[in-house]
Amino acid sequence: MNKESAVQEMPAAELEYASLRMLCVDDEPTFVETYRKYFGKRGFEVDAASNLSDFEQLVRERHHHVILLDYYLDVDKVNGDILMALVEQYDRDASVLVVTGRPSLETAVASLRQRAFDYLSKPVKIDELAKAVNRALEAKGLLRLSASELQRRIGEKIREGRKSLGLTLAQLAERTGLSVGFLSQIELGKNSASVDTLYRIAMALAVHPGDFFKD
Repeated sequence: MNKESAVQEMPAAELEYASLRMLCVDDEPTFVETYRKYFGKRGFEVDAASNLSDFEQLVRERHHHVILLDYYLDVDKVNGDILMALVEQYDRDASVLVVTGRPSLETAVASLRQRAFDYLSKPVKIDELAKAVNRALEAKGLLRLSASELQRRIGEKIREGRKSLGLTLAQLAERTGLSVGFLSQIELGKNSASVDTLYRIAMALAVHPGDFFKD
């Protein structure tokens, strides 16, 4: 497999990362460029380092919310032990995701002991990497949802609540006074619901409107 295909592009994510900073650390330019393009388009401010000196300077100068860290920087003959120690010293609030082309049980255990949030093996699909980044941001309460993703999640909550009560869309429509078609569009995340609409649906499902916004 050549380096161009090592990280596979997937359709654009629904999540936005505005005002967040990412540091990509890898001595293989292809991976750094893929990360920079993918996450940069989605709002991340992306810094990159391909050697120990650049990494140490960046990690000392500014805080990064997420660090994508290659476990081995062969150019400097250093490994994750040294790199993670620098993160612990200068930016311990960062969420570190180790991404390595030489995975092993030993380095996985070492990474997690040093507070890495996740450990992934190359080649990694970019959508899988994005999911891991999302989990790291969610754990810190930093994930910001786009309007379309929020609509989708609310729709899922409503559908789950309706089915848990054994209600059909027609029965929910009767309880709320809303049309079946409108409710269907809301459940599919294709239409947004006003506060009044969410209140009527919540009353029909015997839940609090705020429950639709919870994870």
